[in-house]
Amino acid sequence: MNVTRNCLAACNQVLDPTPKDRDLFLSVTNCFQEDIVFLVDSSGSIYRQNWQTILDFMKNIVRDFTIGPNNVRIGVAIFGDDVQPMFQLNTYSSQFEILNAIDRIPFLDQTTNTPAAIRYMRNVMFTPRNGDRPFAPNSVIIITDGVPRVPTDVNEARRLTLQEANLARSQGVNIFTIGIGPELTRDFLVQIANQPSNQYVFQVNQVRQLETILNQVSNAACGNTPPPTPPSESFTLLGLVVVYGCWCLCTILTCTE
Repeated sequence: MNVTRNCLAACNQVLDPTPKDRDLFLSVTNCFQEDIVFLVDSSGSIYRQNWQTILDFMKNIVRDFTIGPNNVRIGVAIFGDDVQPMFQLNTYSSQFEILNAIDRIPFLDQTTNTPAAIRYMRNVMFTPRNGDRPFAPNSVIIITDGVPRVPTDVNEARRLTLQEANLARSQGVNIFTIGIGPELTRDFLVQIANQPSNQYVFQVNQVRQLETILNQVSNAACGNTPPPTPPSESFTLLGLVVVYGCWCLCTILTCTE
């Protein structure tokens, strides 16, 4: 009887969770299948001493996802004078591999070629050859601290950046922008990103403040993929019970709405 009551309590918590439990559940389960690319500004204005903080921020976002060939795939490219791919969506299939690979990403200390990065992302990274899946939503998280400066005419660089962003969105890519510091205006970040801006645009004043938006970014990125349709109610209940630590088989049959 105690076992049965515990199972029922676990189901009731899932079916009618507290706000705290609901936030935890959503942050763990929303990303079922998604292809996510990070485009990371590695220009000199980032400063070498801040680079590891940016890498740690990326790693903490990855930790919020269920990584796997049939779950969330991650790719990363950095950009300075030009874009440099670090790994593609199908390079690594485990969270452990991706976290280690992020730690090895070098700091370029160059200028800011944002349009080339977005162009490479949409033309190369989001392709079947490099792991893009037709049934999985495509999202890119752009982390940058400055206006694009390649080409050297800043107005032309901005125009090309917006042109590439428009093309990416027209291809179905969900664009998230994270601006660091005062140089980037929110208006420019909003023009690059998807709408609504309160879900796709983030800003911090300093690199060390990235952790303050970690949960917002993770939950927003996960929100682009709906959960798969379960084959039966019992399957859904089993999955939910596992999340909450109740592994009694009776739950499959007795825990219903």
